[in-house]
Amino acid sequence: MGRRKIERGGSWWLAVYGEVVAFVVLGVSILTVLSLISYTPSDVGFNKFPPNTRPVNFVGSFGALWSWGCLSLLGLAAYWIPVLMMGAVVALLRKTQTEWGVRVLGGVGLLLGQAGWLDLTGWFETGLVQRYNLVSAGGFLGSFLNEGFFENYFGQVGAGIVFGVWSVGCFFVAFNLHPIRSSLAVWYFVEDLWERWWEERLMRQGAEGKIQAEILRAQREQRNRRGRRALLGGEEVGDAANLEGEENKLPVSTRPTEIIDNTVPKRRKEPSGGALEKEERESGKKMEEVASASIEAIKNYELPPLRLLEENKHSRARSESYQSETESKMGVIVSTLADYKIMVEPGPVTIGPTFTRYEVVPAKGVRVSEIVNLNKDLARTLRAVRVNILAPVPGKDTVGIEIPNEEKAKVLLRDIFESDEWRNTKANIPIAIGKDVNGRPMIADLSKMPHLLVAGTTGSGKSVCVNCIIMSLIFRFRPDELRLLMVDPKQVELTMYNSLPHLALPVLTDVKKVPRAMNWLVREMEARYLLLAKAKVRNITEFNERKKTEKKLAETDFTDTLFEGVETGKSEEDLPDRLPYIVLLVDEYADLMQTSPKEVEEALDRLAQKARAAGIHVILATQTPRKEVITGVVRANIPARIALQVANNMESRLIIHTGGAENLVGAGDLLFLNSTSPNPERGQGPYVSNEEIMQVVRFCARQAPPAYEQEIQQKLAEKSDEETLGRELTPEDEELIRKTLEVMKAEGRASTSLIQRRLRIGYGRGAWIMDFLEKRGIVGPKDGNNDRDILIDLESFDIESIFR
Repeated sequence: MGRRKIERGGSWWLAVYGEVVAFVVLGVSILTVLSLISYTPSDVGFNKFPPNTRPVNFVGSFGALWSWGCLSLLGLAAYWIPVLMMGAVVALLRKTQTEWGVRVLGGVGLLLGQAGWLDLTGWFETGLVQRYNLVSAGGFLGSFLNEGFFENYFGQVGAGIVFGVWSVGCFFVAFNLHPIRSSLAVWYFVEDLWERWWEERLMRQGAEGKIQAEILRAQREQRNRRGRRALLGGEEVGDAANLEGEENKLPVSTRPTEIIDNTVPKRRKEPSGGALEKEERESGKKMEEVASASIEAIKNYELPPLRLLEENKHSRARSESYQSETESKMGVIVSTLADYKIMVEPGPVTIGPTFTRYEVVPAKGVRVSEIVNLNKDLARTLRAVRVNILAPVPGKDTVGIEIPNEEKAKVLLRDIFESDEWRNTKANIPIAIGKDVNGRPMIADLSKMPHLLVAGTTGSGKSVCVNCIIMSLIFRFRPDELRLLMVDPKQVELTMYNSLPHLALPVLTDVKKVPRAMNWLVREMEARYLLLAKAKVRNITEFNERKKTEKKLAETDFTDTLFEGVETGKSEEDLPDRLPYIVLLVDEYADLMQTSPKEVEEALDRLAQKARAAGIHVILATQTPRKEVITGVVRANIPARIALQVANNMESRLIIHTGGAENLVGAGDLLFLNSTSPNPERGQGPYVSNEEIMQVVRFCARQAPPAYEQEIQQKLAEKSDEETLGRELTPEDEELIRKTLEVMKAEGRASTSLIQRRLRIGYGRGAWIMDFLEKRGIVGPKDGNNDRDILIDLESFDIESIFR
């Protein structure tokens, strides 16, 4: 049945009083059922006179007359009357747009067709016909249609075919059903029963069988959704994408977003001759030929179901003793502040999963800084491990005193994915951050950040936080909608994702290859900007939605006059239909800054400032939040931060521009600073285990293999060989080597520290130059802390010979 709203010009009385009419028809149908099942011929004077003094019929004298009339005219086909009435009730309550005159005619035709068919077949002739004192099983009308017309002209077999086709056709008309869609529904139902039985068998065959069962279950649910939409007329009605619950989410579609100008200060123009600029100049002529990173849509790909994640079975209810404990702690806080002559009044208490926030209202004339300075004294009196003071609470006139809970409530990733906030989010690229102090899910939009920094010490929950971000992307996007580029210098955190079909490259563990990969990402960004310009759109969202927009414009009456003489970009044969998002995720950014700081920072600067409109986003994670790692480029271009527990106040200020991260209790306790909010928000990050991750990765990998970018993969392999041989030097490298030889010639010695000081370069760059000179036979091998031996006469040495 098609579910459509009643349009203007339809039955206005039905639109206004449809529910009232539906309940009236429902009451009549119930009365009809009761009167038919309790019909007794002796209740009616036409059958027996005088009739029963007290009618046996459940609906009294009215029911006896009503059922006698229906059964006399239609015979046993009268039992179709309440069925037709219930169909009308459902249509009225759903406000189905239909031609009610046609449906009524279909219902009358069904009754007549069934009456004639029952008279023809002679079913129930010996039992109910005699009991009800009827002319035949089809009543008076059935006997008239069959014996008086159809059986005489078509014979018994022909009349049976006519009555059968007549009844089936009128049935579909009366109930507003589509024959093909109804057949599909029956087929899906039978197929569903068969696959459920097969899944139960697979579930008993160990881990491999469970994975196969999950894939079959996801495919079965997708087919069920298609069958449901077939019954609904092929439309997405209401929340049709979530017909079967949270596991039936369709891939999130991009939505129009506003273009926001860069609000960060522009970096001064880099001097010419840099490695990245030279590479761009060389590839500039071929920029239009760069193929945008994308893969073909994977047929029948299913998003991972939530059953692969652990369910939170712990009760979230707080006991009465815990409530009384919070009241006593509030009293301790007020009395402790009073001991220091700081008068406050108790405010609301908010119990979160990790900590409880006690709010107090300072008296007139009390400075909030006086309360902040007493955090250690409050921790002592409350016997708490740490106390964090939020002065003031954003949007309130209170001061918040946050104390860790003795028993932490477990927050699992599945809790976030099952929430209404996650299901109904309007974010283009939603990521699960955790739960706030009120227990509400914290969901951020990576497309609006547009880049993210995650920092925290060892054991603070940084790796789990990164895994939750990756899982958020996997559960929301298909491989053709999102491409991932992962960097894992530690080689133990992200390698479990190597079989994921979303990867554009295998997880990079060699830090020497990362600058090359980032430069490829910069070229991909520039190539995308050319595609955006060619399609005459401003960002990736408009690019992916351009065909829908053109279709809507084409359907309007004024398109031809409004866009007369304007190119609409219809000649787009060489443009892809859509571009996937690309997310670069670096697990330990500090390692990159130690090996190739200049190249990494230069590429990061370009990406951070321009990549948002091209659909490229960067997520950096580090466990060493020092100023050498979180440089000015990161602070200026990556405004969104997640700070987990850090060692001191200085590291906290480097991450979120304010203190507080040093007072976190670890294990996922975090402060989230969004690019749209000036103050960080405290929350508890969700937990996801390695077993859950492996199950999800296996589920995705069994549907499709990784589709790597072959061009950059080959270049990375070639680069590795060339670095081993010491080839492919850029003009900047050659200039540094010349200056190094001049310094060695002037000083008469060679060492990495000497080159660092004199040329003002990093350790990684200086060490690379020394290794290069060692391979060329100019200096000797490293000997502890001693200077390297100079093996040639620098006065007569031809410097240009090493570049030939």
